[in-house]
Amino acid sequence: MGGMPFFADVASYWSSVTFVDRAFIFGFVPAALIAFYLATKSRWQLLPGAVLISASLIFYISWSVKFFLILLLSMGFNFFGRAWMASRDEKEARLRRGILAVIVIGNLSALFFFKYFDFFLESYAHLTGFRYESLAIGLPLGISFYTFQEITLAVDAYAGASKIGLLRYVLFIVFFPHLIAGPIVQHREMVPQFTHFRVELTNLTIGASLFTIGLTKKVCIADTLAPIVKSVFDGTAQGQLQLGWAWLGVLAYAFQIYFDFSGYSDMALGLGRLFGIKLPINFFSPYKALDITDFWRRWHMTLSRFLREYLYIPLGGNRRGLMRREVNLMTVMLVGGLWHGANWTFVLWGGLHGLFLVVNRVWRERSPWHMPGMFAGPLTFLCVVAAWVPFRAADIATTFAIWKAMIGSNGIEGLSLAGVFAELVSFLATLGESFKPDGHLALIAMTLWMCTLYGLCTALPNSAQIMKLRHPWPASREFHYRDGNSRIYWHPGSVWGSVLGLMFGLSMLVSRQLPQEFLYWKF
Repeated sequence: MGGMPFFADVASYWSSVTFVDRAFIFGFVPAALIAFYLATKSRWQLLPGAVLISASLIFYISWSVKFFLILLLSMGFNFFGRAWMASRDEKEARLRRGILAVIVIGNLSALFFFKYFDFFLESYAHLTGFRYESLAIGLPLGISFYTFQEITLAVDAYAGASKIGLLRYVLFIVFFPHLIAGPIVQHREMVPQFTHFRVELTNLTIGASLFTIGLTKKVCIADTLAPIVKSVFDGTAQGQLQLGWAWLGVLAYAFQIYFDFSGYSDMALGLGRLFGIKLPINFFSPYKALDITDFWRRWHMTLSRFLREYLYIPLGGNRRGLMRREVNLMTVMLVGGLWHGANWTFVLWGGLHGLFLVVNRVWRERSPWHMPGMFAGPLTFLCVVAAWVPFRAADIATTFAIWKAMIGSNGIEGLSLAGVFAELVSFLATLGESFKPDGHLALIAMTLWMCTLYGLCTALPNSAQIMKLRHPWPASREFHYRDGNSRIYWHPGSVWGSVLGLMFGLSMLVSRQLPQEFLYWKF
């Protein structure tokens, strides 16, 4: 009995482990790599895949056994449903279509139940006065991502894609680097890599370097912006935001989510590469975009691909006239917004981006004037920043309160030097933990920091360019040289080893001071 508190403490420490936790970096990953390496030396060819599956399931179970059971039920339903569909020949086309419909509807129904059931009941009750009690089910971790992957498998299987054995199917779904927050991979990208597992020094160095770059983005930039974002967005109801801090708060969130998702994407690709698995690029300098269409080719690229191939094109795409095309586009963006969360703020965010895309297409097709890149880039960025407000705000009222502050409805801060030096010192000493949106020198300092971050996003090459990654998939190949050749190239050696070592050490130090939370793990 005396040992039980120790094991309880260990379980508590391991519970809900993320990619930035020390237990994950110094415990889980090395143990998984050692087990994987030993498995590759075995004569049993299935053992390396079985080790990766076991590691991935342990990672998922650390979050919730209940949600793990839901994941198992989902995989069982989809695997046997596809097997049933594959057993039907071409003469039974109607039956095959019916089975496909059952699989797709089943997946979407599960997603709706866990993610949107309470939301729609609450909305209905608000409109009608209907009384209800929230089921408070909780959102299974990664359900938005693995549901879409199951749908891609079902549609591809219906179209004649090769069958996937049980072991490869399970690994395709649960491989831990992409299970929680993507990328949304397709079987043709990933499953062929399950043929020959091996540990290579090149993969280890590239994977560790990518992971370190992502870790630094996440911890040293995104997490340090979180207190500023929280004070502005969550403090709106307590006071009147003025123009300066309203803009800085929204810009801070724009960079927080940028470096959070960019950092996670690098870490996911790096983790996959450690085990010899190349995941598709999911993030490619979206703030360099010169229009909103270009933005969506760069931001969450695999989600954009899924919505295009499995929703926009089946709806008719651009094949049924101008009006139908714009309706299809708006529909896709509203669905994409709602996919991110059960709140009308996400619907508003998706609608704004749909509107931006429609205006952008009409402008390109009808306007004789081409906007120069020096204006098009900043204008696109400002549109994206304004749309981030409902994405982060708790409700529609908060969204409009911040928008009003951004246009100066609550006034503009007047500059004063009294007492601001002490406030800035306090801010730096606590890394923003006690940050409050007042103080004019702090306002100036934050403005300079936001300008610096914008410069980092738009002037420097991204991780894929630095690492000179070559992925054999259309979703990433088209961008390798689009922004010009990078003069900063990674290569194994003492210089890059020292730089990345310092970045890793700094990330570990900063992570001890601030709480970590991946924003995209909520979706």
